[in-house]
Amino acid sequence: MAQGPPEITPNATLGVADSKFDVVELWHIVLKRRWSILMVASAVLLASVFYTLSRTKIYQATAVIYFDPNPPRPLGDKVKAVVETKSGYWGRKEFYNTQQRIISSKATLRPIVEKLALQRSPGFVNNKDDLSRGDEELVSVERAVEILGKRLVVQPVRDSRLAEISYRSASPQRALQILN
Repeated sequence: MAQGPPEITPNATLGVADSKFDVVELWHIVLKRRWSILMVASAVLLASVFYTLSRTKIYQATAVIYFDPNPPRPLGDKVKAVVETKSGYWGRKEFYNTQQRIISSKATLRPIVEKLALQRSPGFVNNKDDLSRGDEELVSVERAVEILGKRLVVQPVRDSRLAEISYRSASPQRALQILN
């Protein structure tokens, strides 16, 4: 005798409990476990408050600079320029990209590090709110230049001859000092 698949009638249950959502039953469960729920919620709240308060605040100083593709000619127009700049879209794009790279180059950042003695500043090296300087170098000047370069951002302002230079630091005074 061959047996076929079991017959399923429209009103047959498949062993699943009644799927009605009972709000009263849910409310009884919440009341029964209210202390556990309150403890977990309090622990999460306290942990997030302590985490937020322990984070170092980061300040950002921003300056806007203007790129002039026509530099002044103190000797007059009769003296031929050493390097002719290209005109047109690609020439201007090349000029502005070059200026942005010069601003963030090691040759430009090194005098800043040396003038402000950033290689001796624990606050600068560790990005903490501390403007003190020690007598000994914490890092080399080259390493301090790398740190400064990573925290400095040069962004062109769209459809203009402007660029925004931003520096982020844990010390608002240092951010302003470096950007100036």
